[in-house]
Amino acid sequence: MRPKTRALALALTVVAAIQATVLVVLRLDDVSPAQPPSLPSADLSRVLATDAEGRQQQLAAMGPLLVLVFDPECVHTRRVAPLWHDWLRHADPSLRVVALSASRQATASAYATAVGWPVPVLTVQADAASGPETSVWAVVRRSPWVFAVSANGRAVAAGPGNRVSQVADALSTAMGSG
Repeated sequence: MRPKTRALALALTVVAAIQATVLVVLRLDDVSPAQPPSLPSADLSRVLATDAEGRQQQLAAMGPLLVLVFDPECVHTRRVAPLWHDWLRHADPSLRVVALSASRQATASAYATAVGWPVPVLTVQADAASGPETSVWAVVRRSPWVFAVSANGRAVAAGPGNRVSQVADALSTAMGSG
């Protein structure tokens, strides 16, 4: 084998090994035991969202509630959508749940309807002008994500979309203790 060919083969082998390692780590994360939800640093008390009728609502005024953050264009949201659908079918009916997206209201609502989420769909503006330091940006920058929001608009728990049950449990615990 010529030296250039050997070097190329070695480089491709290294790249393949790195890709395989990344895929294994991602797969292990998907099947790892449930971890307790984390406490986010974001204060959601000033987040304004628009409902399907075009009215603006503050998340704090709606609490306590579970906020399902999603992006209709996100492949991860598409993976979690069936899990959220099943979870919502069996969720405690006294728990208030909303879906929140930075997409256009029509797009977000159509997606939620198509995947069978029987919850109000709210949208927020999270553009470059809102910046990463704002609470809106902190809420919608990750998708799919779940926030448990207390009556005063503070997140008591949060986690990735596949941890919806654990985050909801944390909200139920917080509501029961306070």
